[in-house]
This record gives sequence, structure tokens and C-alpha cells, in this order.
Amino acid sequence: MSGTASGSERAEHGEAHPDRAGAHTDDDAARLRVDPGALIDVQTDRPALSLTFDDGPDPAYTPTVLRALRSAGVTATFFLIGRNAARYPDLVLQMVEEGHEVANHTYDHLWLDSCDVESVRHQVVAGEAAVAAHAVGRWFRPPRGWTSKAVVEVCREQRLDSAFWSVSFERHQAKGVAEAAGIVVAEARAGSVILCHDGGHLDGPNPQAVDRSRLVRALPSILDGVLAKGLRPVRLTDLVALAGA
Repeated sequence: MSGTASGSERAEHGEAHPDRAGAHTDDDAARLRVDPGALIDVQTDRPALSLTFDDGPDPAYTPTVLRALRSAGVTATFFLIGRNAARYPDLVLQMVEEGHEVANHTYDHLWLDSCDVESVRHQVVAGEAAVAAHAVGRWFRPPRGWTSKAVVEVCREQRLDSAFWSVSFERHQAKGVAEAAGIVVAEARAGSVILCHDGGHLDGPNPQAVDRSRLVRALPSILDGVLAKGLRPVRLTDLVALAGA
């Protein structure tokens, strides 16, 4: 684990929804108190890290993200919203065919720390079914990183591991594309898990319409920067495997 998120972390998702009242797991320490086994980053001296993309697939942004990854010759992990995966199966198929990993980000992108255990179970199970239509998944990431004991219980039942992040593009995006990309590259190190978003549009019970164009514009610079540091982006499962090798 490295780094502690500040109160500004809520901006890293750029979502248009107001926060609900109450305590959320808004930083690494709070997440690990609830789920001590969760992944924040990977302790390794291997020159690799993992780029992760949340909330897709989204035809407005995902194809450009895939093109940038393909051009750089690297792989990533995509945390899919089940509702979007079911709507755009061709984009999920493209992710898998191009060597990327797909993972579970719930079915409807609900705030799970406000849900009872049965609602959490539905979101996780339905989200995993959408992933399983294309590949066997290992990872689960609760929206906004807001987790709970119910999430931990259901993930254990479903044999999923919770994965959060240690570096975030969206936390810095208000500073401008170039500066935010530079900060991400500066913060990146061996074993980092970098949070990005390729999804901005969602219907259903928790709809959103978020502009992700800044990430799309920043991604080539992020890729060039981390590769110049000798750090190769790999799938999250591969990063964990490297640490154990």
C-alpha cells in the first residue's frame, strides 16, 4: 500500500451525483479498515504497473482508449459496469481479444455502502455475470471506492478480490490535461495501480453523464511517460503474479 487519499479524492471520479450524507471509505486507511485484504497497490521491484479503467464500456471514449493502448503495445484492466457491458458487448469482446483484462464494477454503479447485503449481492452477482459472458473475472471494485462489510462478505462468497488504486488521474484533472498527466507519471512507481475512467455515460437507477475527454487526451502522455521511466503497464492479475514470481 502507498499513499493516502485526501478529501479531494471524490473529485477523481468526476461524477455528477451529490454525495450522500454519512461516512464513506474515501481513503486507503478507511478502505483497509473495512477490508484488510483489499489491494491498493502491489509491492514489487519488477518494473511494471497497472492501468485500470472504470465505468465502461462507453462508445464515446473506450475505442480511443483501446487505440492508445494498442499503439503503445500494453495491456490494462477494465472494471465494467454490467449494464454497459450488456449494452455494448462488442466493445467488451474487443477488450478481451486485444489482451486486456475485464473485471466487475457492479451492474448499476450504485453506492454500495448505502445498500443492504441483498442489494450488494445483486449488484455483484449481476455485474459478474456480465463479465463472465466474455471472460473469467477475479477482481471487484466498488463505485467510488466506497466499500462495506456487506461488500466484503459478498466478494468472499463470489471468490472475488477487492481492488482499489494508489494513483488517480481524475484527482488531478482540474489542473489541466498536461499537468494532470505529468503528476500521474511522477507518482507512478513499480507496483502502482492507476485509476482512470473510460466510461462517462450510464442509464438505469444511478444515471451519469460525465465528460471523460480529458483522460482520453492525457492517456498518450501518461503512456509515454511511464514507459520512459521503464515501467510497463500490464493487467492487474499479471502485476500480482509478477510480485509473487
